[in-house]
Amino acid sequence: MIDNNIKFSGTGIPNSEIILFIHSDQAITYKIKVSHDGNWDLNHSQSEVELEDGEHKVYGVTLNSPSHIKSPPSSVINFTVKENFITKILSYFDVPTTLLTVFLAIIGVLAIIISRKKSTTTL
Repeated sequence: MIDNNIKFSGTGIPNSEIILFIHSDQAITYKIKVSHDGNWDLNHSQSEVELEDGEHKVYGVTLNSPSHIKSPPSSVINFTVKENFITKILSYFDVPTTLLTVFLAIIGVLAIIISRKKSTTTL
């Protein structure tokens, strides 16, 4: 996983389409255009559709667009998604709201300190 993206890539019949199936407890389908040189790639964004931690399977079929003929499924590839601890903890926080709350708390503490210093010096 790079920058919250999971990259899938492969080869296929040039200028055809690949239908990629990601399956576990969730089912996600992508339609990908194969380039003229027979390569394709896909960056699955965990920010858009999060795959849960654990085992997943991926396989594909080639679709010949003009005839709508599908190939037999490719071999199934297993992969594991494991979110790192810090990312998992941060996912529970709304970062802008948390930063604003910390900032306001610091301002409040500073205001109390300044207020106490003023009351101490006037005595």
